[in-house]
Amino acid sequence: MPLVGPMASMQEKTFQGKSSTELGLKNRGGLVTNWGQTVASQPIKVGGRVTKWHIKGKYDLVISFPNSEAAVIDCKITTGEMDEKKLELYKPQLEAYAFALENPQNGEAVDVIETGLLMWKISGANINLEMLGPVFEAEPSYLLSNRDPAFFQLFISRVIQVLDGDIPSENENCAFCKYLNKRASAIASLGLTG
Repeated sequence: MPLVGPMASMQEKTFQGKSSTELGLKNRGGLVTNWGQTVASQPIKVGGRVTKWHIKGKYDLVISFPNSEAAVIDCKITTGEMDEKKLELYKPQLEAYAFALENPQNGEAVDVIETGLLMWKISGANINLEMLGPVFEAEPSYLLSNRDPAFFQLFISRVIQVLDGDIPSENENCAFCKYLNKRASAIASLGLTG
């Protein structure tokens, strides 16, 4: 969807400098202080062992509270339902941002007490005669995701186990194996490497 990127940027700009109350968050007294910044974590530990892996990503919004706590908010635009299923889908992403902020590669750690999805559901369009053009209508909604660092540790441990594990042997029923073989043949037939 080519509109998602530009619309998400517009959404983030709308919330810059706004209060948590204006965004509909349960935690009051916060202010959107950071947006669209890249964050990187220290190396991730699994079972007490430091791995070579870390989290790196670009969050949408960070709301700072007066007591040095924060909330990480991810902005989403949808045409579908805004329900708890969305939280389960994005929970690893939200927890990854929180982990990176709490365990930063550089700078001071942030105590993330809340994560959530700030969603705009596109619900219609109208012609605005004053603006001489179409105007999209959206229903805003905030879905609070309960922090679950234990879930993230288990999730990321399993991901790292796969990444550090042995490469599975080729299987004739594996669609990805078939793709890799066709790709290698095509590259070889062109006299290319890679």
